[in-house]
Amino acid sequence: MTPDKIKNKLESFVAEYQEKLGTFNGNLVIFDFIEFIKTNSTVKAIMKDQFAYFESQKEIIIKMTDEELDAHLPGSKVFDPEKPDTWPGQDIFAKEYGVATAIMKDSQPFSQIEMNLPVCLTNLIVIHELISKAKEELKDNPEKSEELTQTIKELATTSLPFKFKDKNEEKSFSLVLPAYYLNCLAVVCSYIFSELDAREFLKGNKPNPPISFDPKNSILYIRGQEIKITLKNAEPYDHYILAALFKNDDLHDKAYYSEITDDYFEGEENKHRGFYSACENLNDKIAKQTNNTILDFIIYTSGKTGWCKINQKYL
Repeated sequence: MTPDKIKNKLESFVAEYQEKLGTFNGNLVIFDFIEFIKTNSTVKAIMKDQFAYFESQKEIIIKMTDEELDAHLPGSKVFDPEKPDTWPGQDIFAKEYGVATAIMKDSQPFSQIEMNLPVCLTNLIVIHELISKAKEELKDNPEKSEELTQTIKELATTSLPFKFKDKNEEKSFSLVLPAYYLNCLAVVCSYIFSELDAREFLKGNKPNPPISFDPKNSILYIRGQEIKITLKNAEPYDHYILAALFKNDDLHDKAYYSEITDDYFEGEENKHRGFYSACENLNDKIAKQTNNTILDFIIYTSGKTGWCKINQKYL
């Protein structure tokens, strides 16, 4: 699997989780996400050290007593954000606590992604392991499976309360777990993307643009996904829409229907009337060939002064 296809696969997991945010099925997306990064050979190699570090922290947690685990629950004590020694759970991820302390004392530079990565990965793997265990117990121990399933369901909707001090005044806030898991997915993806790009750079490979259009073969590329535009012999309006958009030096620019008519349909003044429908067809074609993961690639208006442009989020 190419780096672009890996990125696209991971992005599709994040998009799907966002659609199912706060639902039981959202946690099933997390399960599939972890399965992918554990089994894809390229990503598995990138995450090897991270998985090993997780296992080392897991061993610490397993050896804890119930009382020690309870002490790690949010809200069990008030913490001061400016004093790392008051933060809960210092015996887990001790390295990260050490880095955080050094940062706050000496204002040292640090990588936000690498700082958060172990904790984010752990939260996602915990969901994966709960679902794996629930599946294993389903046949021989259905009561246990039902108990685990209930926990998984609760994690999809739970908010955790925290108490903290702000200028010696005690306050509280809630960590909404589904939103936090979405952030965790984004952090893990950012780390993997950065590692993929660095490896390609060291191989001497130029990074592929996120989107491109091959007018000769009438193929649109979005994050490694190939979308065939001309499906028959004659080139449809949507082919010329993309040709006009990608002809611009700045892909943020609009392409006016009147200009597309002048450039590609000289003498056919009424051609602009078909471009609105062509934009609809183009979005439908892209959605169909990307399994509905990209629904709004083109933004467009109607009328003689109408225009279209590429949706900002794909640039």
